[in-house]
Amino acid sequence: MAGNSRLLEDVTNSIELAKLNESDLERISQPIFLSAELGNENVKLLEIDNEILSYLNTGKRLVFRGSTTDFAVLCTENETYEVKEAETSNSMLLIPSLNLPTKERSAGSRELHAKEAKLVVEIHRKYLELRRCNPRLSKLNKLLMENVYRGREYELDDVDGKYTMENLLENVQCSENEMKNALIEMKACEIDGFWRVLEFEYEFRVVSLIVNLMEENSWAKTELLMAEVLDVLDELEPREILRHCLQLYASETTSGVYSLKEKEICCLHAEIILHVMGQFNLGEFLAAWQDSVPEGFIPKVEFLKGLALIDSKRQPNIVQYYPKNQLPEDIADRFRSLFTFKEKWTFDEIEPYIKDLTSKKLDASADLTYFTKKEILHAFKKFGTLVPNNVAGRKEGRIPIRRVMEIPELKVNPFRDRICAVFSSTNDETMSFEDFLDMMSVFSENAPKTVKTEYAFRVFDFDDDDMIGREDINNLLRRLTDNKLSNDEVEQITDHILQEADLDEDDYLAYAEFEHAISKSPDFMHFPNLSLLLPNPTLIMILLHVYLHYLYCNYDEIKYYDLSNDTFKYYT
Repeated sequence: MAGNSRLLEDVTNSIELAKLNESDLERISQPIFLSAELGNENVKLLEIDNEILSYLNTGKRLVFRGSTTDFAVLCTENETYEVKEAETSNSMLLIPSLNLPTKERSAGSRELHAKEAKLVVEIHRKYLELRRCNPRLSKLNKLLMENVYRGREYELDDVDGKYTMENLLENVQCSENEMKNALIEMKACEIDGFWRVLEFEYEFRVVSLIVNLMEENSWAKTELLMAEVLDVLDELEPREILRHCLQLYASETTSGVYSLKEKEICCLHAEIILHVMGQFNLGEFLAAWQDSVPEGFIPKVEFLKGLALIDSKRQPNIVQYYPKNQLPEDIADRFRSLFTFKEKWTFDEIEPYIKDLTSKKLDASADLTYFTKKEILHAFKKFGTLVPNNVAGRKEGRIPIRRVMEIPELKVNPFRDRICAVFSSTNDETMSFEDFLDMMSVFSENAPKTVKTEYAFRVFDFDDDDMIGREDINNLLRRLTDNKLSNDEVEQITDHILQEADLDEDDYLAYAEFEHAISKSPDFMHFPNLSLLLPNPTLIMILLHVYLHYLYCNYDEIKYYDLSNDTFKYYT
C-alpha cells in the first residue's frame, strides 16, 4: 500500500504540474512503462472514418493497389483513397489491453490500478491517412489501347495486350465498381473474356452497317429489332460487337426494340469528319455534317460540346477538333492543357471539359479543403501562372517553391519559406497543386482556428523536432521585427514567452502548451501599440499570435510589427 500511496501522489503531482482540473479527469489511473523492445515499428497506424469502419465491420475487404513506382491507393468496392503518411506533434502510444474509460465517469477518490501496469510497445508520430480521390484510370486507357479490336479478320490466337477484369484490377488503381463505370465510359466491350475497345473507324463501320440495314428495309429509326439486326448482320460482324454497338447508339424502348439516339449518331459522324482534318470552315463543316447523317436526323452545334470548339472571332468561323476524352484525368494537368490550348474560355465552352472533374475531383477537393469549387478553380488559375513549362515537364505537375514564394500572398511574409516547406508533401523544394491547394485553404477565412494553430506550430518549429524551443522563438522574433531587436532584447522577450507558456518548465513548448497559450491570447489587432503589451506576461504570447494574423487576414494589410519604430509596417 505504501508503494501505491507514493505512486498515487506522483499522479496527483503530475496533474497539478500540468495545471489540469482533476474533476475533469477519470478517477482511475493506470501506470504505464516503456517496453525494453521499444522502437521496433512493426505496426502501421491507419486513420479511417466511420464510413470505412462500418464497411469493414460488414466483413468486406480493403485492397491496396499500385506498383512499386505508384503512390499507393486503398480501395473499397466503390471508392478509391490515396494513402499518405502524416505526422502529428503528439506522440501516439501503442499499449495493448489498456483499460479504456466507460461512457459514465467514475466517482469518488482517485484510484491507482498498480497491478494493471501496461507496457508501451511502440511510439508513433507518423500514421497513414486516407483521402478520397478519383480513380487513376490513365493506365487503363494505355492497357486497352495496346490491342484495340479492329475486326475478327485481324485477331490472332495469342493473348498479348488483352486483359480480363481480374488483370485490369491488378494493374489499375481503382475500385471494382469504378473500373466497371470506366469501361462503360470508354465504350469497352468484353470479347471472349477479355475487355477491348473498338478501333474508331471499325466502330463507325459497324454502326453504319446497322443504319444502312435500317434504311434498306425502311425501318423507322425508333423500331430497330435487336434479334433481326443480329440475325442479318452476324455473318459480317460478331454478334457481341453488333449488340454492343446497338446498345451504345440506341436505347431500348420495349423488350428487344431499340430507338437510335440522334445526338450520339450525329456526334459519331461529326467526329469521323473532324478527326482526320483537325479543323474546318464552320459553314462547310455544317453542310458536310448534315449530308453524312441518316435521313431525318438534324445535327445541332450544341452536340459538339466536349468534342470540338468553334472560333467565332475568326472570319470565316472555324470549328476545331478538341475531344474531351483525350485530355488528362489529373485536375492540374487537365486545366494546364485547357489553358495552353485556349487562353480564355467562357463557362459554356469549358463546362463540358471539366464536368467530370466538377462532379468528382472538385467535390473531393471541396470536401477535403475549406474552399468552394469556384475557389478551387481560382486557386488553380493562380497555380497555373507559376512556370507552366516547368509544370509540363514534372511528374504530377510540381513547381519550384521559390516561385510559390513570389505570389502576392507570400511575397513579403517573413515566414514564406517555412510555410512552403511545411506544405510541400515531398520535401524536395517543390509543390504540387494539391500542396498549393492545402496551403491556400489553410489561409482561407473558412479554416477553423484549430487548423491554423496546428500549422502555425509547424511553421514556428524551425528545426522540425516537434517542439518550439528557445532558438525557434528567437528565430521567430527576429523575422517578425526584421532583425531590428538586439540579442538581449530577443532573449528577454523569449524568457517572457517561456515563462508564460512553458507549463512544465523544460524550456520547450510542446504543441499542447502552444495551443493552450494561443487560446488564451487576446486578439492583438485590438491593440494599436504592441510595445505596451510586452511587460504584461499574460499578453506576451501576442508575439506568437502574430503569425495567426497571416492565416486569418488579408495580406494587403499588416505584414509585421517594427518594434524599433513602434509602428506596424504596411505594404501595398
